[in-house]
Amino acid sequence: MRQKKVRITIFPSKEIISVKRGANLLESLLSGNIPIESLCGGKGICGKCLVKVIRGNLSYQKPSSSILTDEQIKDGYRLACLSNVDEDVTLSIPYTKEIKTNKLTTFLFVQEKSLNPSVKKVFLELKEADLKNQISDWELIEKALAKKISLCPSLNGNLGKLREIPFKLRRSNYRSTIVLYENEFVTLEEGDTTNRQYGIAFDLGTTTIAGVLYDCVKGEIVIADAILNPQHSYGVDTISRINYAIQSKKNLNTLHSKIISGINQIINSLCKKAKINSNNVYEVVVTGNTTMTHLFLNLSPLGLSRIPFVPVIKNSVTINSKELGIKINENGKVFVFPNIGGFVGGDTVAMVLTTDMMHSRDFKLAIDIGTNGETVLGNKDRLLACSNAAGPAFEGAQIKFGMRATDGAIESVKIENDDLKVKVIGNIIPQGICGSGLIDVVSTLLKLGIINKSGRILNRKEIPDNVSDKIKKRVIEKQNGNEFVLVFRNQLSRHKKGIRLDTSVNLIKTENIVLTQKDVRELQLAKGAIAAGIKILMKELKVQEDDIQEVFLSGAFGNYINVDSAVTIGLIPRGLKDRVEFIGNSASSGALMALINYENKKRAEEISQFVKYVELGGRADFQNEFANSMHFIM
Repeated sequence: MRQKKVRITIFPSKEIISVKRGANLLESLLSGNIPIESLCGGKGICGKCLVKVIRGNLSYQKPSSSILTDEQIKDGYRLACLSNVDEDVTLSIPYTKEIKTNKLTTFLFVQEKSLNPSVKKVFLELKEADLKNQISDWELIEKALAKKISLCPSLNGNLGKLREIPFKLRRSNYRSTIVLYENEFVTLEEGDTTNRQYGIAFDLGTTTIAGVLYDCVKGEIVIADAILNPQHSYGVDTISRINYAIQSKKNLNTLHSKIISGINQIINSLCKKAKINSNNVYEVVVTGNTTMTHLFLNLSPLGLSRIPFVPVIKNSVTINSKELGIKINENGKVFVFPNIGGFVGGDTVAMVLTTDMMHSRDFKLAIDIGTNGETVLGNKDRLLACSNAAGPAFEGAQIKFGMRATDGAIESVKIENDDLKVKVIGNIIPQGICGSGLIDVVSTLLKLGIINKSGRILNRKEIPDNVSDKIKKRVIEKQNGNEFVLVFRNQLSRHKKGIRLDTSVNLIKTENIVLTQKDVRELQLAKGAIAAGIKILMKELKVQEDDIQEVFLSGAFGNYINVDSAVTIGLIPRGLKDRVEFIGNSASSGALMALINYENKKRAEEISQFVKYVELGGRADFQNEFANSMHFIM
């Protein structure tokens, strides 16, 4: 009788997981909490879930030759998403430790100065009731608060909050701290705890979750942290996750639990580093695109998957932290930013709040370049927003050696001594190229004349004579499109002086790290979508480049872009080059502003209603602009 379970042994960590015979390998690894990339959501097109079979066999479906060559397959390489486990097997996986997160920009563009959080703590020294004054416990609290802060709090029908009052009041000899959320009674704490009050602002990015711990008593940022979004293995973009979530309630619950666990991981990390008790965190403010906030709230994104792309909810929501499983004070609150439209969410609301565009007389342009590209243009009279599915290339998906901005990623290039020199994050042996590096490389090759305005990588004989032979030799001519070598194989195999080798990474690929013709096309699609979106908004508002006084670049990725390179490839209009201002992580900044002053929550609601969403899909003028924007302007 055949055994129903088989074992997967992971090398070199020697972790072992037991799975059902015939199970999909990628799903098995994810279920076993084995970190593995899958930017395409298991469709077999990104090539990131590469494994090597050391012992045993996998039944597998052969991917396209551009993902895995016949030679690699012969050597035992497989894509986990296209493989099934029929027997005990031992595998080598590139990342057997925790996948490292993107660079976290700690630069926050916060203009709010007035400290007025939704959570308030009031210390009361009460006089115990007696036979002459038989006042109820709650009435005692009400009258004391009315005298101290002119406020009569609401119980909001929560019987549990009442049940704790008689015990805590008497244990503390009627010296107690009342915790309020705006006008609502939250909890009663024994003694004076007014010097301990924190909140956390979260940016739920498609790629990265970032959290900022804020001291609501001192009015200062304590510490920030970020992790790779745990949902990344279910797809690099929102569309992949929407498609996964709507397949079943189980899938939706999986994505929801992943993001909750990620948030709790950051909360634990922030509190541990700051040496505070998470019980002293009373509020969490969350921003994110519409899809991410739906998955966070465990709301089905079904409406976002089909025309007319409507969300379940557009307004902001406030929820008890316990209901969502957020591990802060058990009576804490979670405020989720409102959305603008189906694909323009709370993170864009936060960007508008941060830049105060809604009150500007001048026309301003704000671009959040992340996994999705959101663009807002206008002034106090009218603000328009659009969204572009630009992120996959910028985040490394569908790029042969693409990766996120983490250790080992080429982040920029320059010409030095007549040759190409790469700068690598973490100063380790390069493993691939991230979005900022991709833009830099293409920009450099455009300037050298190695890539023409149509985006074609030229043959060596077509390259201008003033380009050095060292650089020309990096062009590899192929029938299906040329390649440009960024790092030669022999540079990967030796330990170079001044560069450390990250031994936690088990490198599988040993061929040259190259920029392919397909990679250039993917970048053209991404930058073309954003550039076309900008042109459509300008057309709708009847403004020219000269009318736009300021350009805000937002997002962790946006802040690592070389502006000159972005202009060279046509991502940013050339006439706006000198008007660019980096505003850091505006989603986190906006969330922090709402945490600092509850009035900003009201402003967020106003922004959500004021900004008009422009749907680009199906517009003939967008298709024309997109086609034109794909070309490079030389």
